[in-house]
Amino acid sequence: GTTDTFGYLGDATGRWLSRNDDTGGDVNFRIERQVTAGTYYVAIVGGAGRTQTGAYTFGTVFTVPSAPDDHGDTWERATGVGLNSTTAGSIERADDVDYFRILVTEAGTLTVETSGTTDTYGSLWVPTDETWVQNDNAGVGTNFRIVEQVTAGRYFVAVRGYHEEALGPYTLRVRFTSTPSGGSGLRSLLGTWRFTYRIISTFTYAYRLSRVVTTTGTPLISGTDEYGDRIIAGRIQDIRPGTDLPYEYALLDDGVIICRFYLFDKTGNDSVSGVQYTISNGDCSGSFFDPNPMTGRRVSLSTSSDSAVLQPQTAAVSRQSEELQRSEAVRLLERKSASRPSQLDRGSDNPLADIVRALSSRLETLPEP
Repeated sequence: GTTDTFGYLGDATGRWLSRNDDTGGDVNFRIERQVTAGTYYVAIVGGAGRTQTGAYTFGTVFTVPSAPDDHGDTWERATGVGLNSTTAGSIERADDVDYFRILVTEAGTLTVETSGTTDTYGSLWVPTDETWVQNDNAGVGTNFRIVEQVTAGRYFVAVRGYHEEALGPYTLRVRFTSTPSGGSGLRSLLGTWRFTYRIISTFTYAYRLSRVVTTTGTPLISGTDEYGDRIIAGRIQDIRPGTDLPYEYALLDDGVIICRFYLFDKTGNDSVSGVQYTISNGDCSGSFFDPNPMTGRRVSLSTSSDSAVLQPQTAAVSRQSEELQRSEAVRLLERKSASRPSQLDRGSDNPLADIVRALSSRLETLPEP
């Protein structure tokens, strides 16, 4: 207003904390002060020795200071994280970008991903190519997942919300496996494993990965499932070099009326995690249903046929389990929103189908278990 005012700010004890005359512009006062929780008072008098009278408008603005950022918003201020580590983070505001720095000392496979309910978008800076590799939803749910073959160097990861309302906590996971020579990396998978995943019910299957074999120049693992039937596994980049599937290993288990297909990484000496796909017929030529998160653990290092871990099941038990699994996969798909893309595309450009075809064609050439 036009009235010359003078203002005081005091606390609940009656102590004046600040006073001001004309900082507010023209003849108006303005007081700005950092305060703690409590009750405060404002006194307003006429200026020029309290001789001024007239109308005025009084207003207050209170601003809560922003919480400190948990990770730097530039790569110069990136948080250093180790290989095979987990780090908590949070997207606090729409323009928040969290940067992380990773030092790689040898060639291998670098996997970076988030977990949690926040819809994240991730980028990995690859210094050899001087480019960002980006991903949205290759991880579980709305989490990003990036897998890159890397050499020694310094890498950066940038994590942000996919849209302006994608705020909240997340966990960044970094995993690294060094590049083996030939089939030696596959040998680290030998033994008996239990793979578990959930569609509507929880399913667990046991697999004995017996030996590394080479077919048409490609190192693979041959083995058996709990019904005594042959299975096949391998490194994705050995099977189809250059494919962009964000996992290191694949395992194919053809059944009676469905086919089970797994993509996974090792997360420890005796543990793996990834996704499981149900394929709609037993010869693995049908459609893919949506993926299910899976985990696996090695329950025995034995690769022999007399392992007590695998208990052979009858064909009737096998068919009953597969019928339930296919029924649940169909029911789950029907529940999903029609606007959400499904995984049913089996075109020639589908890398999932490409890997399945390659493994399926080699499965018949493997020696008897």
